[in-house]
Amino acid sequence: MKKILVPYFSQTGQLKRIIDSFLIPFSSSNQYDIDFIELKLKKPFPFPWNAMDFFDAMPECVNEIPAELELFNFRHTNYDLIILPYQPWFLSPPIHITSFLKHKEVEDIIKDTPIVTLIGCRNMWVMAHEKLKKQFADIEGKLVGNIALVDRASNLKSVITILMWMFYNKKGNSGVSDEDIKRCSVLGELVRESLESDTFDSLQVKLLEEKCLEIKPNLLLLEQRGSKAFKVYANFIAAKGGAGAESRKLRVKTLLFILPPMIFILSPIMTIMTWFFLVFKKKQIEQQIVNYSLV
Repeated sequence: MKKILVPYFSQTGQLKRIIDSFLIPFSSSNQYDIDFIELKLKKPFPFPWNAMDFFDAMPECVNEIPAELELFNFRHTNYDLIILPYQPWFLSPPIHITSFLKHKEVEDIIKDTPIVTLIGCRNMWVMAHEKLKKQFADIEGKLVGNIALVDRASNLKSVITILMWMFYNKKGNSGVSDEDIKRCSVLGELVRESLESDTFDSLQVKLLEEKCLEIKPNLLLLEQRGSKAFKVYANFIAAKGGAGAESRKLRVKTLLFILPPMIFILSPIMTIMTWFFLVFKKKQIEQQIVNYSLV
């Protein structure tokens, strides 16, 4: 029997729906022992969020500082496959996932074990995934596949709808479509086939043939610049204290008022700049997209 580990955190329930769809090919057989571990922080974040709590989480998220998790137990000492679902926060791995990967009991479980990452997000995930690759490398995890399901609405429209969902729990048309979630089982079948044959070398190529992810040049450029800006501002806030510190609230408030307008300002500018880069640096951008698509 193949043993599969699925550590996850799903605040709204969307990521859990993606997981369930992806695992249909495994769940329909008694040949797989799936170990679900729901990751819970000892000091959980609220949902719906309030703006101060949300933006106060940014420095620790961007700087990949773990928080204390509730106790969890592995049913096995080793696994044949790890499926790691997550949703990027502030162009970085979410705190729950960082906390899990940096937990003292996880390294022996992760080491040399094939990992497939399963992303459900608004539309920007590349920089978060690059950070996650480094976390895997630190504990000798073996990334063999990556899938990214996104909100297909325009960047500016999805900013508005995601804020309504996060702060008021009004989902509306926000999030990954039901069609894409349902189709995720097709990708799960490809992973299952690789697990059965114990050949993961060509898995990502097969997933890409099934359009498991898409990287848009304008969003990639926006991410690359945003990730650098977030790092600077994360350190600016963190210099005034740790998470929740009264001394840093003024700096958190400035981020609260600056970030949403900046997205609306920079998004069309980056779209125009993308046209420029695609004329003069087309090969460079295309090569970056290829590199970020692989594992």
